[in-house]
Amino acid sequence: MKNKERIEVKEVKEVKEAKDIKGLDVKIWMLRNGLTIRKICRGYGCNDAVVFLLINGKRTSRGIVKYLISLGCPEEYFKNGRVAA
Repeated sequence: MKNKERIEVKEVKEVKEAKDIKGLDVKIWMLRNGLTIRKICRGYGCNDAVVFLLINGKRTSRGIVKYLISLGCPEEYFKNGRVAA
């Protein structure tokens, strides 16, 4: 039983703080508005991977950012075509 408890404690230490997750505000906004990455891709006309990488802070795309803002996503979630921290 002690081994299981130790494993659980280690797993808890590895969990990221909510403030450390890139694009969390955008993801929450998407959920509240019924948007998925696929719906954004179909509306903008791009690949799923591009939107996924943009939302997770690994890629920039001013065009997709402008599209998200036109859908009602707050501008403060972005900076220079990238998801702000």
